[in-house]
Amino acid sequence: MQLDKQYIDTLENIKEKIRQAQYKAVIAVNSQLLELYWEIGNIIHTRETEEGWGAKVVELLSKDLRNEFPGKRGYSSRNLRYMRDFAKEYPDFSILQPVVAKLPWAHHLIILQKVKDFNLRQFYIQKAVENSWSKSVLQIQIESQLHQRLGNAITNFKTTLTSPDSDLAKETFKSPYVFNFLSIEEKMKERDFENALLKNITKFLLELGSGFAFVMQQAPIDVDDDEFFPDLIFYHIHLRRYIVIDLKMHDFKPEFAGKMSFYLSVFDDQWKTENDNPSIGLLLCKGAKKIIAEYALRHITQPIGVSTFLFKDEPLPEEFKNDLPSIEELETEIKYVIEEQKNWVDKKIEALKEQTKNSKKEQIQISRSPEVLKDLFHSFILPIFEPLLKELSKFNELFIEHKFIWHIQNSNNSKTESLESLADFISFGNKLENFNHLRGVIFHAAFKTYKAAGLNFFSIGEGFELKLNEYFYEIKLNEIKITKLYHQLLNNEETNFIKEEFIKIIISEIENRI
Repeated sequence: MQLDKQYIDTLENIKEKIRQAQYKAVIAVNSQLLELYWEIGNIIHTRETEEGWGAKVVELLSKDLRNEFPGKRGYSSRNLRYMRDFAKEYPDFSILQPVVAKLPWAHHLIILQKVKDFNLRQFYIQKAVENSWSKSVLQIQIESQLHQRLGNAITNFKTTLTSPDSDLAKETFKSPYVFNFLSIEEKMKERDFENALLKNITKFLLELGSGFAFVMQQAPIDVDDDEFFPDLIFYHIHLRRYIVIDLKMHDFKPEFAGKMSFYLSVFDDQWKTENDNPSIGLLLCKGAKKIIAEYALRHITQPIGVSTFLFKDEPLPEEFKNDLPSIEELETEIKYVIEEQKNWVDKKIEALKEQTKNSKKEQIQISRSPEVLKDLFHSFILPIFEPLLKELSKFNELFIEHKFIWHIQNSNNSKTESLESLADFISFGNKLENFNHLRGVIFHAAFKTYKAAGLNFFSIGEGFELKLNEYFYEIKLNEIKITKLYHQLLNNEETNFIKEEFIKIIISEIENRI
């Protein structure tokens, strides 16, 4: 039976309503969770302020809540303190809830910890919601000072575009663009740069921002039997314009603006339809002097922006860091403090010696050696990995592939060896010479292609680290850190805690992806 257009339109309409209902359900659940967390945090904050509650009370509260609700996650003492901070920073939660509730709890924790200004928090919440940022992307945008870079490109939009398009276009472009997924390569040519961006097109689009759709690389335009090839063509859905990007591996020069003006004139004649607005040009340069760029754009009639870019490990411009003191200022201040406090320090040292004379704390008894590390391997490392792998194997049936890897780190990380089976790992631990330069072990569990997600499959990768210092060892699992002297072994409770927390992280990540 042939389906008519009316039926197809009806089907699409119903599918869209289902999607909207699913989205509303997710938002409602998240809103309820955040409201609960705010209420718990507000109670704790009030008790701390009015009744002097301390850290011990919060730890006791965490223990009692987990005993009462054993199947519920999120009531660790650390998370309770985050709830307190959440309530403290958002005292008018009911007013903010419609916007705040659209962002998951994990995203709010990143914003709370990294952004101190209230208005900036609202900015990053709004941008994270608009662009559906993951946690890692949100963190990168905060660390790269997106709020200062957005709308920072040098443009002629005020004279070439009408309002409100000029304002929207201005806020669409940023400067500098931070391509932290690319490293600087000596003698890199513009075509190499272009190809590297396209190999990382997903990350490139994330840095460009919402609304950009990739169209073509080296788009041919013909003029009077000559061919020209602008580097990259995008289409911006909200602006309804083509964006023509030209990449320059050196500083901006006035003639770049003339060439871009030529590209836009021809491109609009040959590509633009009656449904499209006139195209915008973006010159992405290694550097740009503001006054030179403004003069170059002043009398050009096509809308053009000039932005700079940074590669991985390149520092942000100085104007983005002007709140930080210089090295010289810090050194001067430190010297002053040292001179002023010499006598005070001497007295304090004597007092500390007296205080610790009868200390009951464990004292350092042994330091790192191959023999000590081998004993640690067999008394702690293996006993935790064998039951952990058994627990992790329960996830295998959910994914098409799985892999467990032990990254063996040696002195100064100059050599890293990867072992991909428990048998190899055990074999490694039986040879004393393997511990001569051992400095750490990173365990990584990777599950690839979630079966039940269909076309929207996803993969999960999580790990934790055993760091071997001179006199102690550390287990680091996300923000959890357990530190022990070498003559101290983890007890069963601590071992089970590490195993359970790692499993919880895997489950949480799968739930978040779903």
